[in-house]
Amino acid sequence: MHEYVSLTAIERHNMADRKRRFSLNEKLIVYFVFFGIAGMILVEIFAFQQASDAMLTRTFNQLTSVRKVKASLVETYFYDRLLDARLIAGSDLFLPNARSTHTEVVHLELRPEVTEKQDITKHFLITSLKASGYYSWIALVDETGLQAYISLNEQSDMDEATSAVAAKQFLLEGFRNPQSGIHDVKGIGPGYRQLLFVAAQLNTTMKAFVLLGLNDDVLNKIMLEKNPADGLGESGESYLVGSDRLMRTQSRFGNNPGVPIMVNTKAVEEALQGHESTEAIADYRNIKVLSSWGKISQPDLNWIIIAEMDYAEALAPVNALRNSQLIIGLIVTIVIFVFAFLFSRRITGPILLLNKAAKSIQDGHFNLSLEVTSNDEIGELTASFNEMASQLGQQKEMIANERRRRLRSMLDGQEQERQRLSKELHDGLGQSLVAIRMQIEGVEGRCDPESTDKLEKTKQFLDQTIEETRRISNNLAPGGLMEFGLPTALRNLCSNLQEQSGKPVAFAVQGETATLARKTLVYAFRIAQEALNNAVRHADCTNISLTVNTADKQMLIRIVDNGKGFDADKASHCHGNGLANMRERASLINAILEVETSQGAGTRVNLILNLDKNT
Repeated sequence: MHEYVSLTAIERHNMADRKRRFSLNEKLIVYFVFFGIAGMILVEIFAFQQASDAMLTRTFNQLTSVRKVKASLVETYFYDRLLDARLIAGSDLFLPNARSTHTEVVHLELRPEVTEKQDITKHFLITSLKASGYYSWIALVDETGLQAYISLNEQSDMDEATSAVAAKQFLLEGFRNPQSGIHDVKGIGPGYRQLLFVAAQLNTTMKAFVLLGLNDDVLNKIMLEKNPADGLGESGESYLVGSDRLMRTQSRFGNNPGVPIMVNTKAVEEALQGHESTEAIADYRNIKVLSSWGKISQPDLNWIIIAEMDYAEALAPVNALRNSQLIIGLIVTIVIFVFAFLFSRRITGPILLLNKAAKSIQDGHFNLSLEVTSNDEIGELTASFNEMASQLGQQKEMIANERRRRLRSMLDGQEQERQRLSKELHDGLGQSLVAIRMQIEGVEGRCDPESTDKLEKTKQFLDQTIEETRRISNNLAPGGLMEFGLPTALRNLCSNLQEQSGKPVAFAVQGETATLARKTLVYAFRIAQEALNNAVRHADCTNISLTVNTADKQMLIRIVDNGKGFDADKASHCHGNGLANMRERASLINAILEVETSQGAGTRVNLILNLDKNT
């Protein structure tokens, strides 16, 4: 019968003295989790990089698109204002007041021949300029300076003096080579703000120009974005910068709209050199932004248009994706760990069973069989292991049988030799000694008294020799064992030991007398004889008892003494104590030998015979 080995039973085997080490199951789990997490991290890094690059590219494209749209609006705005100025200058409606020699004129003079209809046209033009919202003032200038000025914006901070300064600046810088166009006058007005106006030469023989002051709010409305839905998000902005690196429109983050902001960034430097590009740079606030820059296509102005968005906001979706990937990665890690745990147990379970079973075979347990749970290499290995264990068990059984056969032959030979020696002692030496004693008795009456005393001593010594010879012969071949059975032979053995040692040896029989096989009789007697001899010689005891109890198809022979006891583990490795011979004889008759002893507690030897196998 094969017994299936469970992993739980084998795991308990020799675990106390085993050092802590990483098992194959733990290594597989670590490998699975490590490579799974490593692969996932690499994929996430690649995905994050790709998403970042894609998001940056999309944002740059979006900023460039916004910049170009804004540039187109600004360029169209300037183009339309130039057309307005040229239309006004070529209308022949206005003429500087030739009689005025100072700059305190606050109206425009008509030609002397203008009619009432022309006056209506003049009024309509001024009203239209105010209603357009593009202009803050209109002025006429010639070689002598400002000739006329009209404010078109009630809230404008431009006054006549400021207009005069602007006109003077215009005359000083450009009148030697007068031209129509857009002019960016520096350092004009409160806080030295920039002054932007359009100039167009009148259609006269005089060198006179119409100046239209451009309203700052128009460019701010074009460039300034505060609605996140307009394409620049929460932090994006677009603005214009002059060649002096001062911002020409209002900043989305500017706290003081009236004060120009100095912009010294890479975008400005590159754009002033004629380069148009996109890059992640630090802006005028020293914050990392994604920037797209280029020049305005207006020959009169060396202006730069820039569209920017904070780097953090641009990559916010990617960072959110990264955080989601981290959460998903954590979940995947847990799934990988569970999968690795289950998969590694499926792989290592049979291997662990094989390992534990191999250790069990090492301890001599060959009657085991592992269940084959798969049809792969591990299943084939398990089947091969079962076959190996079966063959080892058969070989062990064959070796054990051979050993028992040889041991039985040796013990049987010893017993036969004892029988022969016992017979020779009894029939040869014993008879010779008896004959010598009879001869001594025959000559005893014919000797002198001194010789008679010597013969008497010789006769006593001879009687002792005859008795010792009988004792040795009886030990070699116990008398009555075959004729009267085991209990009688054991009773005689106890009586002889008591007479020889002087120690009380009690004997008792319980139950019915059983008939045993000859070999069982001899081996059981020898085991009991060895146990009694050990008690007499080594136990230092005062009481010895031998009990024979027959019941339930078993015979129990128990030898008990009250001696000093001994260490059974140490005694099994010593020579001369007879325990090894006792166990070997018990195994040959399929009996069970139990030795119960401890230091100072006496010894109990139990020999249990199975009557079904020994009758």
